[in-house]
Amino acid sequence: MNRFSLFILGCLAVSIFTISCSSNSSEEVNTDPFESLESELEAYSASFVTQETKGPFWKTLGNVVMADALGAAVGSAMGPGAGVYLGAVSSFTCLAVNVIIDAIESNSTNLQDYYQSGTYLNEDSPSADKYDSIGIVHNRIITKLLDNNNIQSITEAEIETLVSNAVKDEGYDVPVVKGKDIDFVKSLSKMSSSEEMITAVEDSYPIMKEELKIVKIYTGTIANLDEENLEDYSAGFKDIVDKSSIDSNSKKTVKSAVSVAGNSNVLWNKELLN
Repeated sequence: MNRFSLFILGCLAVSIFTISCSSNSSEEVNTDPFESLESELEAYSASFVTQETKGPFWKTLGNVVMADALGAAVGSAMGPGAGVYLGAVSSFTCLAVNVIIDAIESNSTNLQDYYQSGTYLNEDSPSADKYDSIGIVHNRIITKLLDNNNIQSITEAEIETLVSNAVKDEGYDVPVVKGKDIDFVKSLSKMSSSEEMITAVEDSYPIMKEELKIVKIYTGTIANLDEENLEDYSAGFKDIVDKSSIDSNSKKTVKSAVSVAGNSNVLWNKELLN
């Protein structure tokens, strides 16, 4: 074999090795976008929480927050209006069947004492879109309807109509939401824990399984977060999600749930729910 042939063979060998290395490198870098986002958010969240400070109120408040957030997540697939609608329907179902009414009756306090009207999270964010703002609208609707209606005495069907009209008044289109989706969201508030709610959504809407992992990072963190850090944490969380490589529909689902969870968390009076 002459030198020229040896040279050609050498070049081929180098080319094959280079392509192989490039392919392997590409495989290593090409990680799942959800896994990458989870890792980044877990590291980010850990920087805000030095120890678990979850108070006893969280068993009550956490269930309300999670039910609201998951209602918004389920609805967001149909548009931001449906996200607002199902998140608010969930919240009022919690009011109708959960411990808040019991606490009001046992303590002889007014319903208005249990929520903080005018409390919104990240209301002035310049980068907020309609999905980021779902939680702000959620709080406005909750406080508006609680101020103007005797919620304890009206039916769930009447609540659904009131919420739908309030969502439209906020400038959101409310698509026709299937009865099975409404019934499912209302069933969340009757569950005993946020973990049970997450499992129920994963079983009924398996397409949302990856998004729910992201939502769990957020809700698990705010349960242990000092209130003064909530707004900064939430803004940074949103920014990381916005810049991630997950698809746009997944971002809408995550941001809807996170927006409602954060705002629902600041809406309710934690001391009275303790």
